[in-house]
Amino acid sequence: MRSEGSVHGKRTASGVEIGGWLLKANPDVWDVIGHLAAGRVIDGWGVAEGYRAELMAPGDRCFVWVTGPRGASWMPGIWAAGVVTARPVPTRERRRLRVGLDVRPLDPVLPRSELRSDPRFAAAEVLRVPRMGNPLILTPTEVAAVDDHLTQA
Repeated sequence: MRSEGSVHGKRTASGVEIGGWLLKANPDVWDVIGHLAAGRVIDGWGVAEGYRAELMAPGDRCFVWVTGPRGASWMPGIWAAGVVTARPVPTRERRRLRVGLDVRPLDPVLPRSELRSDPRFAAAEVLRVPRMGNPLILTPTEVAAVDDHLTQA
């Protein structure tokens, strides 16, 4: 599942190279922790309409980030990893799309604190702009940092 370079040479509107996608999950909204703890695959996800969603394509790396405040009863960080399996398609919800995924639980979880302390990940969108909507990007360097932490686990 290791990836080198960008996601098919894609870049954000401001020119930042995209190495993978990060989808945030709020356990207060959906029991993502229970879903993943049961070993279940995540096969789709809601994302906002926009150019970023249009860039998502089958084979792109994808990670699920479980959000949480300091002192949460769960560990915020990356809880699942996999790939995009289908381009986003419209849903009944206004301005929402659903992207196909094959994302599987990680064991162990990759904690936010560990990633925040890695200089290759410290400037990630999820840490700089935590209220930004899905999908967020990871640069190739940030994906490499995640991969390195996962291989050390």
